[in-house]
Formats: sequence, structure tokens, C-alpha cells
Amino acid sequence: MKSILLNGKNLNIIFIIVIAVIIAISGFTVFNFTQMNESNMWVQHTDSVLFSLETTLSILKDAETGSRGYLLTSEKDFLDPYYVAISKLDENVLAIKKLTADNPSQQKKVDTLQSLSFKRIYLINEAIKLFDQKKFDHATALDLLVRGKIIMDQIRSLIDRMKGDESALWGIRDGRYKVLQETFIITFVAGLFISLLTLILIILNLNRQIKERKKAEETASESRNLLSVTLSSIGDAVISTDEKGLIRFMNKVAENLTEWNLDEALGRYVEDVFHIVNEITHLRPENPVKKVLANGKIIGLANHTLLITKSGKEISVDDSCAPMISGENIIGTVLIFRDITFKRNSEIEKERLSEEISRQKLFLDQILSATSDAIFVQDRELKFYYANKSGEVLFNKNKEDFSRQTWTEIGLPNEKVESINSITEKVFETGLPSTFNYTDESNMETKYFEFVSNPVFDNKSNVEFVVSSVRDITTRKLIELKISTLNVELENKLGEIKQINEEMESFIYTVSHDLRAPIRHIGGFVDILNKNIYDSLEDNNKRFFNIIKQATIEMGKLIDDLLTFSRLGRSPLNLINVDLNEIVAAIIEEFKIELFERKLKWEISNLPIVYADPPLLKVVLSNLISNAIKYTSGKEEAVITIGHENKDNGMTVFYVKDNGVGFDMKYYNKLFGVFQRLHSQEEFEGTGIGLATVKKIIQKHGGNVWAEGKLNEGAAFYFYLPIYS
Repeated sequence: MKSILLNGKNLNIIFIIVIAVIIAISGFTVFNFTQMNESNMWVQHTDSVLFSLETTLSILKDAETGSRGYLLTSEKDFLDPYYVAISKLDENVLAIKKLTADNPSQQKKVDTLQSLSFKRIYLINEAIKLFDQKKFDHATALDLLVRGKIIMDQIRSLIDRMKGDESALWGIRDGRYKVLQETFIITFVAGLFISLLTLILIILNLNRQIKERKKAEETASESRNLLSVTLSSIGDAVISTDEKGLIRFMNKVAENLTEWNLDEALGRYVEDVFHIVNEITHLRPENPVKKVLANGKIIGLANHTLLITKSGKEISVDDSCAPMISGENIIGTVLIFRDITFKRNSEIEKERLSEEISRQKLFLDQILSATSDAIFVQDRELKFYYANKSGEVLFNKNKEDFSRQTWTEIGLPNEKVESINSITEKVFETGLPSTFNYTDESNMETKYFEFVSNPVFDNKSNVEFVVSSVRDITTRKLIELKISTLNVELENKLGEIKQINEEMESFIYTVSHDLRAPIRHIGGFVDILNKNIYDSLEDNNKRFFNIIKQATIEMGKLIDDLLTFSRLGRSPLNLINVDLNEIVAAIIEEFKIELFERKLKWEISNLPIVYADPPLLKVVLSNLISNAIKYTSGKEEAVITIGHENKDNGMTVFYVKDNGVGFDMKYYNKLFGVFQRLHSQEEFEGTGIGLATVKKIIQKHGGNVWAEGKLNEGAAFYFYLPIYS
């Protein structure tokens, strides 16, 4: 046995014989297994036929039972099994026919079974039909019962014969299955034994070969270890390939950079592990290993190359690849590469910063050139570092003319240079901005300039530069002088107007006061004449008399309104917290008798407390409410709304609205004037002073009043008081 094992030729013959035997046994085993499965399927097939026959008999019994229950009780529920039997019977018989398709004898019996089953169902259905038609007498029942029993006996006999035939088949098929099962087990065990024997022979042969190889590998291992230690000591990543470009070795640095272990990478094409792309286009360049294997020359990577690691990370790399030559043949390559991400990022950042600085310089220059101010930047030697376009225009110089120049060198007068240099030096010393205004009278016209200097600090908070802006403020200066002159003139005019107003108020007060006595006398005498001679007058004279009396009353009211209006400018405000709800209620109470026969609807919301003069505020609301009452007199159903609105700016606006005659907004400028009326005296009585009084009171409180209206659609009057609680 030992000599056979040591003889490679004999061992190969034995292996071939053993493999042939294993193949033969395996084929026989598979054949037996297939036959066994087929036999088992036929056994199960026979079981299915037996089950279907038993189910068919059960269905017919259920149909008989259900119909019998119905015939005895007349309850329809008993027919449920009958209906189920009808639905399932045909399906079940067809299933038996399909299962016995391989057996002609059974097929004939299935046809007979189908015919007998339908006859039985027909007799049951006939009995139910006669019962429903009230024709089911004793004789009929007995006839149907006898005929049904005969058919059921035939069905049972037929099913028993069919079951007998299937049982006989089941016995034959089950016996064959057991024989095939035993044969399968024997062949399987034999095949397993032979396979085990073959495995033992292979293991013994491998052990011999392993021992022979071990000595050769130990020698090669020493050389590889020496090479591996050497390559692993190198700081760069190293990958070696064979003449086909398949990886043979990777050092630890290469494993770390590519994220491929040596065991994973061995035997792979170098492109799979050393996956490089262009940094900008992300397209794959030709792999350096292929180039070296093709031309046998040392090459390096192109700039801006990225290594894509196993996990997809991108690393900037630089490399070189050299051929390994034995004699005149290239037996492989050595690829050396290194991570230059930090270096590349530094280069990119440097390029980015350079571009950003250039962009910011251009942007800043465009911004500074867009301003009309002349802007200059000076260093600590007071020499120009920068001048914008306006600076060039101001001194009629080019940008190059300002480079490293001083104020004196660009032509600024010496008396101005000393002041400006003094300010600039002060900004360098203190780090605080400074402003200096000067006048230029060197030309035919006088020019005014504003000179502003601001510090620019370095990263150590030291002033590195001073930025000075020179602005021509001649137009502004002239406007300021003009405004100053106009303000003086305006103050003088306001004084004159104030004096005129005071004189006018005094005049109105005096005239109104002096007119009260004569009007009172006229009114008194009119009352006396009314008592003494009115009845004796002719109708025409009575009309004249009434006109005089009414005119006297209206004149008295007008004088009272004028006195009230004139006193508004003379008396001081007595400001306290006032409840507007109480004032509105009191005013409406005063009009109660006047409104007795009118249909008027009040819509009054809860009003806030205000800080105002109570009597004057009552005059305002009384005028507005009385106007609303007056101008809605022609409405069948008048509506007056009194309320307030809180605005977003914190202001509270009060209003009085009505649905009366309204007014045309094109005459709005007359609305709050003295003696200005938008309706005739015949339409609506009044003196034309009420709204003027309202405006004067509100403005005296520091507020404002306005109105909105539309002809025949009502009016709304608004006012606000600046101080309220």
C-alpha cells in the first residue's frame, strides 16, 4: 500500500478508478432516488383518489340529510347542506376523473358514479319541488324514497369497488416504494464509503506533497521576509506585480492607503486596488503599470491624481513605477506612491486664497471707485498705498502717480498739508477716527471739503494704515446756509402769524361779546312785540316777524359758537382720565326727547379711558353725534355707530359713523373750516362752526381728526388722542 501511495502514476490510476466508481454509484443513487420519489407520488396519488371517493359519498349523504330535514320541518335552513352538495358534487367528481386518468377501468366507474350522483340529486330536487307545490303525498314520498335508496345503494357499491381497486394499487405502489427506499440507502452508504476512502487517499498524498513543499517554501520565505521587511520599512507605499500586472506584494503603507489587505489584493489586477482618477475630470488615466509593462521605462504619475480607496475616499497621490527585469524579459513592476493630500490641500488653499485676495481687491476697488468720495490709503510714512477713481479725478492724476507719494508731492497746498498730516499722525497714534473741514479758494469759486480719516488695524491691533475720504460738500454747505436763512425768515413769519392769530381771536371774542347784548335786546323786544301785537298783524307781517325772531335765535347761537371757538385758543387744557362711555351716554340722554319719534339704532362699543380735558372732549363728541343725528333725519331707519380701533403702531382711533346723506369727498377741504357748509340752511340747520371747533379741540390735545364720506351712503368721522391710559 505504501509503495502504491508513493508511486504517482499508480496513484493517478487508482484515483481515476475510484472516481469512475463514485460517478457510477452516484448515478445509480440519483436514479433510485428519482424512482423512489415517483413511487411515493403514486402512493400519495392513490390516497387522494380514496379521499375524493369518500368525500363524494359524504356530499351525497349531506344532500339527503338536508332535504329530509326540510321535508320534515319545512325549514329552509335545512336545505343549506343540499345547496353546498350541489355546488361541490360536480367539482369533486371531475377531480376523481382527473386523478384516475391513468386507469381506464376506473374511468368507466367514474362515469357511472357521475351518472348515479346526478340521478340521486335529481330525485332529491324533484321531492323538494313537489313539496313546495303541495303535491308531496305519502305515495309520492314512498316512491321517491325507494328509488333514492336503490340509487344510493348502487353508489355505495360502486364507490366500494373503486376503493377496493385503489387499495390494491396502493399496496403494490407502497411495496415498490419501500424496495426503492432500501436500495437507495444501500447505494448511498456504499457511495459514502468509497468517497471517504478516496478522501483518505487524497489526504495522505497531500501530506506527502506538503512536506516536500515545506522545505522549498522555508528557503523562499526567508528571502521574502527579508524583502518584506525592507519594503515595509520604506515610508512610501509599495506594490509589486508580475508580468501580467497581477499583484504579488503590498507593504503596510500601501495597505493603509488603498484600504486593501494583502490577502485580498493578491492575484488581482493592479487597477482594482490602485484605482486612480484625474482630480478635475475624475476620468481614469492609463494605469502606470500597463505603461511600464509595455515600454519597460520608469514613469511617474501626472499631476493632480487622486487615489480612490476601497471605501471610496479620495487621496491625492504622487508615484513612480519601474520595471523588474530578468535578463531581457520584464518579469513584473514595482509601483511606489505616497500620500500628498496635505501638500495638495496647501497648494489648493494657497491658490484659493490668492484668487480670493485678487477677487476681493478687484471687488473693493470697484466699490471704492463707484463712490463719489475721493478715498486715499496711507501707511505710517504718510505715503499713498491706494487711491480710488474719484481721488484721481480730484487731483487730475493717474493711479500710478499716487504710488508711494505724499500730499505735497501730488500738489496739495502746504497750508492744508500740515493740517491733514497732523490729523493722519493723530489717527496713527490714538487709533481713533478724525474729521477735518477745509475751504479751497484757490480757483475762482469757493469749494468746501470734508476730510475724514479712519484707522485700519493689523492682527495685533496696531494701526497699519489710515483710510482718508475727501468729500466735496460745497452743495451741502450752500444748502445749509440757505436753510439757515430760510429758518430765520420762517421764525419771523411764524411770529407774525402768531400775532395775527392772537389779534384775530381777540377780535372774534370782542365782536362776539359785544354783539351778545344787542342781540339779547332784539330778542327781548321781539318777545314783547310777540305778546302785544302779534295777533293783530297781517299774515305777511307775521311771516316777517317770525323771520326776525328765527334770525335772532340763530344769531345768538352763532355768537355762542364763536365765543366757544375763540376761548379754545385762550384757555389751558385740564387733562385728567376721562371715561368716554359716560360722556357718550350723557350726550345721548340729552337728545332723548328730540329723538322720541325717530327710529334710530345705536351701535356703541365699549370705549377706553382717555387722558383729556373732559368739557372739551364732550364738545367734540356732542358735535359729532349731533351731526350724525341731524344728517340721518331723512332715513327711515338710521344707524349711528360709535367705537374705536387699535392700530398696529399702538395708536387708538375713535370714530362716529352714520348712514345719512354723507358728503362728496371733492369738497373735503371745506369740511373743517369756519362758516363752511356742504348743505344749505334750508336742508339742515347749523352755524358751520361745529366741525371747526372739533378740529381745534383735537389739535389742541396734540391729536388729529379726519373724515370719509360718500353722497347718500353716510359719513365717518375719526380722531385720535396721543396720550391715553
